[in-house]
Amino acid sequence: MDISVKPKHDRLVNRLGHPRRALWMGIGALVVALVFGCFSLSLLSLFTRSRTLVSNHYVEPTGSAITAHITISPGISKMTVSAQPDSTNLFDADVTYRGTLTFNHTGDTSKTITLKQDNDNNGFDFFNPFGANQPLIWNIRLSPSVPLDLSVNSGVGNTFLDLGQLKLTNLNILSGVGSVTVTLPVRACFERVY
Repeated sequence: MDISVKPKHDRLVNRLGHPRRALWMGIGALVVALVFGCFSLSLLSLFTRSRTLVSNHYVEPTGSAITAHITISPGISKMTVSAQPDSTNLFDADVTYRGTLTFNHTGDTSKTITLKQDNDNNGFDFFNPFGANQPLIWNIRLSPSVPLDLSVNSGVGNTFLDLGQLKLTNLNILSGVGSVTVTLPVRACFERVY
């Protein structure tokens, strides 16, 4: 009677074929795991970066401005826009946000100022989807001495526009989700457009 016992090495060869094939399959699995791990870390970095709460102050002096076009576009925030008497600034903003913002200002006598949220991931917290502990707040103060063409895209959140002391030549409001409360100058003429 002839009894033979196959070594464990032969069992591995029978399951996977040749030993080199087993080696290449192991290397392939390792490469796939490394690629998946790098991708997961880059996504985690993206969500962590967008979660970071940032507070900044943006200012544009009045200088020689005789008119100004101002565009304000927060993504998700509680926003207040009001007059700032007794200031040498045309535009003065304290903003708390997530993600990235663009602040552009050009011109001397006719100024153009834009403050807007750049990305869509500015309020949703991936790791805390039911809301962050700190609110996103935009407090913007404008000069009452310069005639303004004001555009506001309120995004998501409550917006308070106290424009009663401003010299408005034009006002455009694009409302997202939330309430918008507007106080206009006493001698204002307006046309409601839907």
